Amino acid sequence: MFLYRSKLLRTLVLFLFCMKISSCSSNDTVDSDKVDPDAYYGSYRGYYSGEDKKVYFSAQFRVGGNTGTTVKLTSPAKISIAGNEMELVEGEERPINVSGTYYNYELDVVSSPEDSYLFSWVRNDEKVIENTVTLPGDISVSSPSSASELKEGDTLTIVYDVVDDIGSDTVECFFGRRLKSSSSGYFSPIISKFANSSELGEKKCDFSWDSYFKNWFDEDDEYNQDKYEWAVWVIRQNVTTVVNGHPEEGGKIVGGYTSARTQIVVTR
Repeated sequence: MFLYRSKLLRTLVLFLFCMKISSCSSNDTVDSDKVDPDAYYGSYRGYYSGEDKKVYFSAQFRVGGNTGTTVKLTSPAKISIAGNEMELVEGEERPINVSGTYYNYELDVVSSPEDSYLFSWVRNDEKVIENTVTLPGDISVSSPSSASELKEGDTLTIVYDVVDDIGSDTVECFFGRRLKSSSSGYFSPIISKFANSSELGEKKCDFSWDSYFKNWFDEDDEYNQDKYEWAVWVIRQNVTTVVNGHPEEGGKIVGGYTSARTQIVVTR
């Protein structure tokens, strides 16, 4: 759960968060032909978005463990997902280099995503390493319904539906907002909470007003429905540390399923 008390504090927290990432994880980059591929830490991710019907993939290699220097693959090395070569994102060419160098790919989904997708990494010695990301089952928000009101003092209960047993997956519930004038249409998370073991059985997350909202809504314009739109959503995720081709440093594979956003109304 994260909670920001004021605009000034939110700015400070964001700054400190970025500083923490930069200080704990290297944003430097080294070419793959200069390091031993057996020494890479590998991070592979695949998330399906129920909002825009796409699967978003990323892959990143580091040397020196999971916070070490990032690796840029040089020919003949490359990384592909489901037969599609992934796109290079060079950290040193970005205006703010927080994450270093990594690889992305977006895959449009016609009806529903596949259960799993194959990452294929060709090393500089042309050895091929394959890892599979498995997506969790479907998850969606059944309550609150669209246009429901959250009034001051109310408890927000997010009820979610799944098509199968949660098993060892985690479920995180989100409340967020966006500017109506936003061109990206992206809802920024304000408050989040992992469903605990008892809530997993009931398939819900409860956010009491005093614990989660009171300090956030301490300024009148935070309620301004002419300026902001509000939404809730849930993310289901699995993590495995059984990763092929990383014998020295290991790695992780993360699969996620993000529900569509359900817009609600916040009133005094």
